[in-house]
Amino acid sequence: MIPIKAEWRGGKHFVAHNMENAEIHFDARIKGGGTGTRGNPLDHLVAASGICSAMDVVDILEKMRQPIDTFEIEVEGEQREEYPRYFTSIKIRYILSGEGFDRAKVERAVKLSQEKYCSVIDTLRPECKVISEIVIK
Repeated sequence: MIPIKAEWRGGKHFVAHNMENAEIHFDARIKGGGTGTRGNPLDHLVAASGICSAMDVVDILEKMRQPIDTFEIEVEGEQREEYPRYFTSIKIRYILSGEGFDRAKVERAVKLSQEKYCSVIDTLRPECKVISEIVIK
């Protein structure tokens, strides 16, 4: 069980706290009465899907002895037009650099993350297709 407590801060601003008391700020987009300065719940969900997978990829590549110099992700979520506007696809672009990367090992790490380890991605399935792109610099 993952306990989260959220407190309303006025308008559409909420602050959630986890067990370690880390804060996560949520707000609505400007058209929904928010300030637009904090992520809305869907922004956080899209980010979480990519970051969860990226954390897995780091762990797997370290076990494969693949040296990571830099690692960035870019994540895009596409939603249905009608309500409920759940995600129909998430695209994760993994951008890595490292001396002597073996592309096959990077591809294997991404596949393992998306098909076996990433709980956020698995939670979005089966309605949400996950698309990945790997860029090695």
